Amino acid sequence: MENKDQVLLKEDLENQAHMMGFSLINVEIEMEILNNKIEIPNQKDFLNFHKNVENRLLFYSYEYVYESIFRIPDEYHHKYEEKIIQEQISVKIHEHNKGVKDIDFDKPAGLLMYYIKDGFLFYNCTSNEKIYDLSSCDYMMNYIVKEVLQEIPIEKREEMEKERQAKIEKEKEELKELIFKDPDFKAATNLPRRKSYASRFFQSHPKYKEFLLDAGYYPIHFIEDIWREFEKGLNK
Repeated sequence: MENKDQVLLKEDLENQAHMMGFSLINVEIEMEILNNKIEIPNQKDFLNFHKNVENRLLFYSYEYVYESIFRIPDEYHHKYEEKIIQEQISVKIHEHNKGVKDIDFDKPAGLLMYYIKDGFLFYNCTSNEKIYDLSSCDYMMNYIVKEVLQEIPIEKREEMEKERQAKIEKEKEELKELIFKDPDFKAATNLPRRKSYASRFFQSHPKYKEFLLDAGYYPIHFIEDIWREFEKGLNK
């Protein structure tokens, strides 16, 4: 459980340990796998608990995160063809990224401190609420798109979805015809070979892989679907 006490910076933590007469030990630990642990949620109460600890050691570890986890990439400013959608999405992306930019990611996102006494680990966790209140760029992008679409009249949304599906089907057909002409595809007569073919083809043509994923298709499923169609053509 994390609380809203301030995350102590390294200098402040060193000063606190000095006043307590404790030595600081920087150790990474997997809290989830420990059984004999007791949380002291309040930071002040936790630091005062040092009076009960004989070994005079305060263990700690900091957590840091990267800005790139939260900042939405520039490519999303050009991802949607419908101007009305893209303009609104870009506005919301700008607002989100501005909030991300205002945060100092050089400072720790979290601090874990603990003592060991009588076989028990007494610990305290604090987190940088500004960072922990953020959503990852992928989650935030999905949220923004849904929010923008909800603001568009349903008739317009249905019209745009029909146009999108028609475009997807056209591009799928063009991709299928391209693959049908590939001798390596014709030689992929069993599933292992088709998996190997799909891996090679989409590695060499990443734009097609991105297109299929955006359209809701796994590349190997697409290859299997068109293989069945190709095979029927051979048997006619």
